[in-house]
Amino acid sequence: IRQEGEAVKHQKENLEKEINIIRQEGEAVKEQKENLEKKINIIRQEGEAVKEQKEKYEQEACLACIEKEQIRIELKSFMQQKEDAERPALAAHEEEIRCKEDVKSAKQALDTYSAKLKSMQNNDSSGSSAEGVGSEKSTEPSKKKQKTGKQKKSEVVTKSMKVVELKEEAAARGIDTTKMKKDSILDCLVVGSKLMTKSEAWGEILRLRKKFEEEQLEAQRKENERLRHIEMQRQQEEMKRKAQHQVEREKKRVWEIGEQASKHTYDFPTVHGCKLAKTEELNFHGDPRSYVANCSECRSHLSFGAYACEKCDFDICAKCFWELTMTPEEKKIEEVLKAAQEKERREYEELKEKEEEEHRKKWDPKSNFKSNILKPSDNNTNPDGNKQTGYTVWSSDGYGNDGWHRYNGPPDKEFNSTYATIEDANARARYLFYWKNPWGQGADELMEEGQGVNESVDKNGLKTYDVTPDDSTTWTVGVVPNIAFVYLENATIRRNNDDGNFVMF
Repeated sequence: IRQEGEAVKHQKENLEKEINIIRQEGEAVKEQKENLEKKINIIRQEGEAVKEQKEKYEQEACLACIEKEQIRIELKSFMQQKEDAERPALAAHEEEIRCKEDVKSAKQALDTYSAKLKSMQNNDSSGSSAEGVGSEKSTEPSKKKQKTGKQKKSEVVTKSMKVVELKEEAAARGIDTTKMKKDSILDCLVVGSKLMTKSEAWGEILRLRKKFEEEQLEAQRKENERLRHIEMQRQQEEMKRKAQHQVEREKKRVWEIGEQASKHTYDFPTVHGCKLAKTEELNFHGDPRSYVANCSECRSHLSFGAYACEKCDFDICAKCFWELTMTPEEKKIEEVLKAAQEKERREYEELKEKEEEEHRKKWDPKSNFKSNILKPSDNNTNPDGNKQTGYTVWSSDGYGNDGWHRYNGPPDKEFNSTYATIEDANARARYLFYWKNPWGQGADELMEEGQGVNESVDKNGLKTYDVTPDDSTTWTVGVVPNIAFVYLENATIRRNNDDGNFVMF
């Protein structure tokens, strides 16, 4: 029985192992089932998204077809309107051609009349030459004929005619009288010839000209009216197209708002009464909303972390959103931080102003030098002001004997001023060198390290300053006894004062 019990126990253990294996396999199958369900849900969601995208594309295709049909209808109506508008222009063009033909026939008639008039003038000139050769008896009838011709003076060219009338007759005959005098015009027209402007044919020509001008004006008026009508139609079509485009744009915007309504899931009553959506997830007429929207609170441009309500056209930036959603404790902390920042800012500005004031006082020549140093008196600017007992302040600005800029030794040492004491002379030299340098630099800039300023003091305490910036002249200011100045190389009493005006003594 014990052996059988052990065998049963062994069988039971085997059965428990098999049960555990089966349970593990069941769990694996369950996991596979869950994975398959997840994949099925993903595929279902993708199918819904594809279906929504398909519907969206179908709607857009439908809108495009409708817009295409509308454009075709508008184009057809525009072509019809164009044809209707061109008809008056064609009629005006035909009328213009007819007027040109009338003018052409009138010109031909005028040419014929001019030829006849020319032949008559030739006959008159030949007759007058024949009458000129004869006796006194023959001249008397000619005089009588001339007297009788005076009765028709208004129909022939005479010397008593005014220049304006002669020019009008010349223009009728096609003669240019721009630079001609009265005698030259009479020679061209021939005295005694018939006036073309007094003939019936000329009246007909003037009538035809007037008619042609009136017809031209009428044709121009019709053309202007046609162009104005076409422009008005174009403007109306443009306004209609823009209005229709705006309507379509608003329709698409309404559809866009409806599509994005599901994204408004954030509820912040302290910020806005409606639910909000993240601005970076929204579009505005196809473009990201953050490109065109501004914060409704501070009017600043939106950045990451902003929210929007499309129904109310409300936008709020991240900074204003954070301020509106703060708890009372956070607001108190923020006020304390702002007060601390404001205090720090004021302290920084006060410190900065203090430093600037100290810097100004430090480099203000009025704070460093006496008035006679800043503005030497007449006695100080006179080389003989202190006789032989004073000290001379001199300066030089130029290139040395480098074989390129200068060949005859160092630049001139020009007299600047003279003082009775070494202290005043050294102070004047320091002021002249640093504050009145030829480059217009500030004294603080010239005193910075690396500028290459050399300062030396001799055994008598007289100072000399010099500096040679890169690619520039050498600026030197020194102090020597009055008696020694004239012995310096290239020394001159020509004074170069602070304003740059040379003074000769």
